[in-house]
Amino acid sequence: MKANSGKRVMSIVAHIVLILLSFMCLFFFAILLINATHSHAEL
Repeated sequence: MKANSGKRVMSIVAHIVLILLSFMCLFFFAILLINATHSHAEL
């Protein structure tokens, strides 16, 4: 029982970390697209 709960906690932590990384990647990709569509005058 004890080893199974430890694996469950590690799985939850791994999922949270991966979700945060995926949101960070999506955020930076959105910033990249927004900056790519600016004209030179706006920069």
